Amino acid sequence: MNRFWVLLLVPLASLALTAGAKKSTAVTISFHCETNAKDGDVFSTQMTVGNPPRQLHLEKLPTITEREVKAIYPFPAQDNSGTMGAYFMVDNHGKNLIHAATTQHRNSYLVPVINGRPVSLLYIGKPISDGILTIPTGLTPQEIALIAQNFPIYGETSSETKSRQAVTKKSKAKAE
Repeated sequence: MNRFWVLLLVPLASLALTAGAKKSTAVTISFHCETNAKDGDVFSTQMTVGNPPRQLHLEKLPTITEREVKAIYPFPAQDNSGTMGAYFMVDNHGKNLIHAATTQHRNSYLVPVINGRPVSLLYIGKPISDGILTIPTGLTPQEIALIAQNFPIYGETSSETKSRQAVTKKSKAKAE
């Protein structure tokens, strides 16, 4: 009889643990801090980023991922490059992570990576305590469209976000 309860409760427990997890998105967003080259290959990776290209050692584990992002606000880049920028608002957990990382890694770089592509270099001059990360340039309109399909635009109501995402999904289905 005890074996019966174990066989019944183990699947239910795993279901309960995964029910509270956020859904996975079709876009990956991560922000990686610059690290010391002496940290080794286990904790860091070398990457060419920016314009002009610059070799940086970045932490392999991201400081922020799409799990912490709760809203975005896209805008056209001000550098006449034809690219876009965006504000990324994070939840309270992300806000604490950003504040700790930008305090620890002051006067170094933070690199946003969208779907595996390093977008730009963000200089950390002072700690960020408001929970908003800004990518001023380097995002393509296609990346912005993909991100907007998966995250609300700051200032939209939840019904506006749902209707915008539904229209995007319908137009995408027609195109296929």
